[in-house]
Amino acid sequence: MNWKSKICEAYGVLGMNNVILSNNGSAIYYLKKSLQIAEELNDARQIALASGTLGNVFYFQSNFPQAIEYYLESLKASEKSKDKNGEAATLSNIGAIYNELNELDKALPYFEKALKLNLETDFKIYQAINLSNIATVYGKKAMIDFHYPI
Repeated sequence: MNWKSKICEAYGVLGMNNVILSNNGSAIYYLKKSLQIAEELNDARQIALASGTLGNVFYFQSNFPQAIEYYLESLKASEKSKDKNGEAATLSNIGAIYNELNELDKALPYFEKALKLNLETDFKIYQAINLSNIATVYGKKAMIDFHYPI
């Protein structure tokens, strides 16, 4: 049995439990421990999971630069492990940040890439979410470009 791998997973579970409890400081601590061990083991799946969850913590703290950094790390690891669902989720998360920042031209390609992957894997629920996100971006763009006649 690979104990180091089990310890990595345990730290990840502790991190996620602290996310649920809104103990962000503890969540970050445990997720970083999990990420460190996952990197030592070169375990792309665990790297994607820990870094993606860290991205979520920073996203909910509105620390968008830090969230994007961890999401990009998660995306790279998901690609390496050929986890299309993980890739799609991470792309959507990055798109959500740019959408929130009203950087709509940056958000759209992330949502479109996520949709493409979810179409490939036939993940219907997330296809609907991706389409909704894309519609939201186009709706925001229309509101920005729309001017009331005086």
